[in-house]
Amino acid sequence: ADPMVGPNLERAIAACVHAPDTVEGMLVADYHRRLDHCIASMSGTQVLAQTRAFLARTLKFLLDKRTVELFAANQLDLEAQADVTEAVDLETTIRTAAEGALERALLRPIHERLLALLEVPLAADEARFQQHAEALQYHDIEFFGVKEWWARDPRFDLSAGVEELRALARADTPGAKMAALGLCAKSVFVMYSFWHDTFSKKLSVLELELFLPIFIFILVQSGISHAHAQCEYLWGLMSTTTEHSSEACYYLTVFASAVRYVTDVDPETGELP
Repeated sequence: ADPMVGPNLERAIAACVHAPDTVEGMLVADYHRRLDHCIASMSGTQVLAQTRAFLARTLKFLLDKRTVELFAANQLDLEAQADVTEAVDLETTIRTAAEGALERALLRPIHERLLALLEVPLAADEARFQQHAEALQYHDIEFFGVKEWWARDPRFDLSAGVEELRALARADTPGAKMAALGLCAKSVFVMYSFWHDTFSKKLSVLELELFLPIFIFILVQSGISHAHAQCEYLWGLMSTTTEHSSEACYYLTVFASAVRYVTDVDPETGELP
């Protein structure tokens, strides 16, 4: 497929959702105007649920209204390529592009406000998480052997995973956060495979038991803040694409489990209550 199909679609759909005179643009602008009332009268979880429902309705409207014209415009680009011999699933491409464009138009301007709203009821858990994460860096906790491998073998390099997790915290849409989470996980798989001098793309069933301890170690090393709110934000605004991806849901479950572990663990003994 044309590598520019995605970006072209993103730009075309972005023009729809940002324009003040399109139905999509007016819907997004109206939602931003009503946000103050929602925040004043609802919990963070309720606001996320309402926001997710709005995204789903607007996405359906956009796809129902625009798919035919977007398909036709991009099909011409595809047919102009001499090396295209197979049919391209443009409907999926259009849906993915539309989800991304809508997320950016709707959520970027209110991302910080939504996270702040989620942080209020999670303040006690977040304080414990930060305290324990800092303490775990200095106490002699082995993370099931991961810390020793990291300290003794330069090939056991988790720096890429640490940076991707920091990128997750900086990202301002659910899609961008999930992309960073996926890159974090995949960097672990790649590193671990090379560490064992293999080129396997997947860890064995037994070795998968090491993924959570490795991820916990990465989480502690990343120093990210508002980890509980980040998890709630991702669960609450999970897109249809993410919801239907067992891989993405698995990574998010591991992330949430790691956050819970760091919050609950005794940082001096490494034991859970």
